[in-house]
Amino acid sequence: MPWFDGIAPSAPGSRVATTEGARAFLPAPLPTGLPLPAASQRLLADARGEVGKLWGIGRLLRNPRLFVRPLQAREAAASSRIEGTKTTNEEALANEAVGIDPGADPDAKEVQNYLQALGHGVTSLHRGRALNRGLLLELHRKLLEGGRGQTAVPGRFRESQAFLGKDTDTIHTARFVPPPAIHVDVCMEQLQHYLDDRSHDDPLVRVAMVHYQFETIHPFEDGNGRVGRLLIALQTIADGLQHQPLLYVSSRLEARRQDYYDRLLQVSLDGDFLPWVDFFLGEVLASARDTAEKVHALLGLLDGFREQLRSVGTVGPLRLVDLLEQWPFFTVEDARRHLGVEAPATARAAIDSLVQAGIVAEYGRAVRRTRGRPAKVYWCEPIVRVLRT
Repeated sequence: MPWFDGIAPSAPGSRVATTEGARAFLPAPLPTGLPLPAASQRLLADARGEVGKLWGIGRLLRNPRLFVRPLQAREAAASSRIEGTKTTNEEALANEAVGIDPGADPDAKEVQNYLQALGHGVTSLHRGRALNRGLLLELHRKLLEGGRGQTAVPGRFRESQAFLGKDTDTIHTARFVPPPAIHVDVCMEQLQHYLDDRSHDDPLVRVAMVHYQFETIHPFEDGNGRVGRLLIALQTIADGLQHQPLLYVSSRLEARRQDYYDRLLQVSLDGDFLPWVDFFLGEVLASARDTAEKVHALLGLLDGFREQLRSVGTVGPLRLVDLLEQWPFFTVEDARRHLGVEAPATARAAIDSLVQAGIVAEYGRAVRRTRGRPAKVYWCEPIVRVLRT
């Protein structure tokens, strides 16, 4: 059955013709003032409470900007896996810390691009930029730069018809067809108006609504899912729900990928936003709790490491624990730079103390972009174990 046969009169948009003679969905502007029944209001209150706890945790961190890097690498890997990459959380952490050869590992390059785009977005918002069309185009360019999607017009809205569905070869058998390219500019302008007007609905509800609309418009030739999930993290910052990006939902959405896709599609078919909003709030709630548990576990590990090393006669090993906050994988050169010493032997001595204490171990050799023999990599397996799932 064609996808559009399931559209109800209450659908939040209309069917329009494509140049291929198929039917596409043209979404109407997002509604405001979404009425929430009591159960949804309780779910929203719980989700806001857990997100608020994350804000409090972030304020307790000695260096939150550095501490969130391992969490960001985990998010980048999860978001990219939804699109079909194979990079694990552990590989993403290792690649981010010690370098990759993008030509040898396209999956790793896509994860690296996601991290760079996320960092650019967060920095831009902290510098006072608005979350707008220009920033989204920049994020898209960074996501696709040098990767497999670099031929899909990075940094520009699509100029051709898109259609969605696994193993779909033709628009006529697609699971869903977003609006024709000629409508994308207007749809994104309408979405911008919604983003700019914060007077209606709770910020978390707004995040859910914007994510649905963005994915339904599907404004780019490639990378829409990744940009849409970046938008979740950035909108929570822009709307004041968090300062440092501690809330990430991609791991949860990856685990419930088909349900995620089905909920988004169902909104377009029947116009009932509530099941999608409830689903999204539930994933935010679970993600916030999961992140809080991970942060507390990581803080406990780091405090334990520092206690272990207090009897060591030099300060180098203790200072290397600070490096582990940001990089659970590192090389001798990373340690040397962090310690601010000239001699690699000094850095190796500090690393040896951590090895003897059972805090780090040799991991292998990294693939470097530079010439020469790949560098030896050390890792803190207890930290990676926390971040692995």
